[in-house]
This record gives sequence, structure tokens and C-alpha cells, in this order.
Amino acid sequence: MTIMVMPERRGVLFEMPRRQNISEVSQRRISAQARDAAEAAAFLSSALGSWSLPETAPETSAPEPRSDDEFFRAVGA
Repeated sequence: MTIMVMPERRGVLFEMPRRQNISEVSQRRISAQARDAAEAAAFLSSALGSWSLPETAPETSAPEPRSDDEFFRAVGA
């Protein structure tokens, strides 16, 4: 059995909580990075979805003229 002097025993006593704290901080950083990556992916997919074309084609806004006279009358020439 090894006999430790007081400063060595004190260092050993505080080493385990220090390592546990480092482990917890690292785990929080890793989980925050994973959460941020998931949020970024969800935001990107919703942004790309907003740019997609509508499912149905839009209706025409005005009827096509039947003859040239009707067109010029509608334009007001």
C-alpha cells in the first residue's frame, strides 16, 4: 500500500468530480450540436417546401379574344 501525503490525497479527491464535470459539459455540447443540426435540417426542408410549385395549375386570368376586333376593342385602341 502506498502512503500519500496530504497534497496528493487532496488532488485525487477532487480529480473525479473534475472529470465528471468535463464529461457533462462535453455531453451537453454534443447534444446541443445535434439539436441545432436537427433544427437546421427542419428549417431547410420547410424553406425548400415553400418554394415548390402548387399542386394544381392556376386558372387563366382573362379569356382569349375571339377575333382581332374584339382584342383592339378590349385594349381601347
